[in-house]
Amino acid sequence: MVRTLLTWRWAALTLVMLASVVGMVMLGSWQWERSVPEPARAAVDLADLDADGVLPVVELAGTSGAGLVDGVAGELVSVRGTWRQDRTLLVADQEWEGTDGRWVVTAVEVEAPEGAALVAVVRGWLPAEAGSPAQVVATPPGTGEVTVVGWLQQSDPLDLPVDIVQPDGVVPLLASADLANRWPEDLVPGFVVTAPTPDQVVATDLVVLPGPPAEDTAARDWRNLAYSAQWFVFAGFAVVLWWRMLRDDTARQDPDRRDLPDEDLPGQDLPGPAPRERSTTT
Repeated sequence: MVRTLLTWRWAALTLVMLASVVGMVMLGSWQWERSVPEPARAAVDLADLDADGVLPVVELAGTSGAGLVDGVAGELVSVRGTWRQDRTLLVADQEWEGTDGRWVVTAVEVEAPEGAALVAVVRGWLPAEAGSPAQVVATPPGTGEVTVVGWLQQSDPLDLPVDIVQPDGVVPLLASADLANRWPEDLVPGFVVTAPTPDQVVATDLVVLPGPPAEDTAARDWRNLAYSAQWFVFAGFAVVLWWRMLRDDTARQDPDRRDLPDEDLPGQDLPGPAPRERSTTT
C-alpha cells in the first residue's frame, strides 16, 4: 500500500483529498461559529471615551420601525438630541444585585432623515416601590441638547400576556411595538442602555447599569448548525472514499493475488452439478 501511495497518481489524489478535507472542516467550523452569533460589543475605555467619535444611533439603526439587523445589537452608539420628559416609563421586574427594581426609560428626540424620531434610552435602575408612577422619577438632567452614549439593544419580544396589570407609567417589558402604541412619534428600533461613563454616572441619581442586559445572548441558529454538520459529514466521506480507492488499487496491483493459479482462485473448489447418468435400453 505504501508503494501505491508513493506513485505520482496517488500522491496527487492524496493532496487533493487533504485540501478538500481541510476546506470542508474550515467551512464546517465557520458555520458552527455562525450558529451561535454573539453581539459585537465595542471594546473601548469608557473613562476616556470621546462621544463625538461614536457612531450615531440613527445611522446604525435607522427609523424604519423594524427590528435591528443581525450583528447590530451590542454596538456602542451615541444619541444626540433633547430629552422628552413627557415620554418617561418604568420597566418592571428588573433585578440589580439581588434587589427587585425597575429601569427608568426616557425618550430622546433626535433628528433623522425623515424628520424627528424618538430613541428609548434606559437611563438607569431604581428600587421598585409599590404604586410609584413614572412621573415622580427624577427628571433627566439638562433641558438643551444632550449626547448620551450607550449600547444599542434589540427590542424585547411582545410575547407577555396582555392582561398583566402594572401601576400607572410602568410597563412589563421594553418593546418597540408597545412603545409605538404609547408614543405617536416615529421610533428608532430597539433601545439604548446608558453606558457608565464618568459624566453620565455623575449626572444622575439612578444606578447606571454596567453594560447590556444579560439577555442579549443570541439563540442557536439551527440552519447554520445543520450546514456545519453536513460539511463535517462530507469531510469524513472524502476520507473513507480515498481509503477504499487506495485499498482496491493496492489489491489490484498486488503480485501475490495477480499471479495466483486458476486452481487457487477463490471459488474453484466449489462443488459443481453432479453428472447425469446415461440410461441404457435393451
